[in-house]
Amino acid sequence: MAIGDTLEYVGSLSGTGSSNSIVFTGLPNTSDSFYITGMCSTSNATATYLGMRFNSDSNSYYTKYELSSYSGGNLYPYASSAYATYADVGQMPGTNANVGYGRSFFQIEVWSLSKSSISPGSPSFLSRCGGTGQGNTDSKNVWKGGSYSYTNSGGSALAPSGTDVSSIQLFVVGAGNFPTTTRFSLYRRPTS
Repeated sequence: MAIGDTLEYVGSLSGTGSSNSIVFTGLPNTSDSFYITGMCSTSNATATYLGMRFNSDSNSYYTKYELSSYSGGNLYPYASSAYATYADVGQMPGTNANVGYGRSFFQIEVWSLSKSSISPGSPSFLSRCGGTGQGNTDSKNVWKGGSYSYTNSGGSALAPSGTDVSSIQLFVVGAGNFPTTTRFSLYRRPTS
């Protein structure tokens, strides 16, 4: 990002109450790094995870590394997950939390999504989320990083090399939908 550049607003999407997915489509290929911010919960009673996919690809091409902290202040490093069918970017509360008013906030940065003709790379992400976790009083902060692999494992080809990412899907992992209070906004870096 050059000095003087600012994030450019691309658009916002909200939950409908009847769908477990929100998809940003038609990503501009003039940039290959984006920033997503928002808040969400699930209509299911218990907490679950926010998943992310590039180009709605549900093949086992995603990896994730996690560091979490609960309200007690202890840090918990979690084992990485390799070759999952989605990128796990954080946790959101269900309706058991705060009588259904609990929300988690999210900040997600993604890189190397486009410009395949120049350098396809491996799309990567770094996310941070916080808010109510599994119970009524659990406050959890989570940092996760990972990638959508264009490489191979054991000689098997994974994500197709040279494919621009034109959509980012955010979805409820497991049961439940996004309530109408869910909202995510997408920004792009104009020169990277």
